[in-house]
Amino acid sequence: MVIANYIFIVFLAILSGVILVVTGDFPTGSYSSGYGPGFYPKIIVYIIIGLTVLLVIQTLLKKDIRKVEMSLKQLKIPAALVGLIIVYSLILEHLGFVFTTLIILCTAMITLKTSKVRALLVSSIITTLIYVGFKILLRVPLPEGIFI
Repeated sequence: MVIANYIFIVFLAILSGVILVVTGDFPTGSYSSGYGPGFYPKIIVYIIIGLTVLLVIQTLLKKDIRKVEMSLKQLKIPAALVGLIIVYSLILEHLGFVFTTLIILCTAMITLKTSKVRALLVSSIITTLIYVGFKILLRVPLPEGIFI
């Protein structure tokens, strides 16, 4: 478990560094002029860095070393979810945000053994809330695809 923590710590450190470099030139703005496009990513990076430091402290203080065994059968669901995320990123521009998000969320929930009715209901609600929040309230353009 400790080795996995160290691997995750290195991953988070690299991710934080990449995000800071990529968003380094973005203006953060001010309270009076409104926050710029660099404000939100930097807040997220600083939260990730803080949580990474907490993980380092927890890992250093923890003496319990447990061996975790995983079989290929246990990796099926996480692998399927990673595959769904990859498929989502590949087809999002072509099929549009609403259709793709609805299908991928519903498929992910069914993969996680949720009933089909509940998966469809929750996926519809989440997709609608994201659409309203970003497209209508924040006026962020979302991929329209061939269905809209």
